Amino acid sequence: MEQHERIARIPGDERWPRAHRLRSPRDFARVRGQGRRANGSLLTLSYARHVEAGVEPPTRVGLAVSRRVGGAVARARVKRWLREALRRQLREVAPAWDIIITARAGAAQAGYNTLEAEAQRLITRARLWRANPDRTGPDRTGPDL
Repeated sequence: MEQHERIARIPGDERWPRAHRLRSPRDFARVRGQGRRANGSLLTLSYARHVEAGVEPPTRVGLAVSRRVGGAVARARVKRWLREALRRQLREVAPAWDIIITARAGAAQAGYNTLEAEAQRLITRARLWRANPDRTGPDRTGPDL
């Protein structure tokens, strides 16, 4: 079981800026109601364009981890893992998207590396990476993510 694996730290600014967080219930409802969805076995990715007049807004990400995932400790761990996985990839995601990652039952037993790989696969499937013909995601190549 990968439940207690360590996450390697990366140097530099490690904060997840407030401008990159999807926070309001109205925004969550808009993304879920008007956006598109990509499903995986452990995660669901919902996404919609974020439009602001005259400026290209940053991509914002929100997390949803329900009680189906597990108790409070398991849910907190899954949220930490997802925040870390997405923080590392956020620079590579195209701007002006609102994204919600919803954890499904079983996510707590999967481990960090599995959740990170699934998040990358879903972002690839949704075609949300910045335009770069040489790559399909951060530090990944090829179609078989």
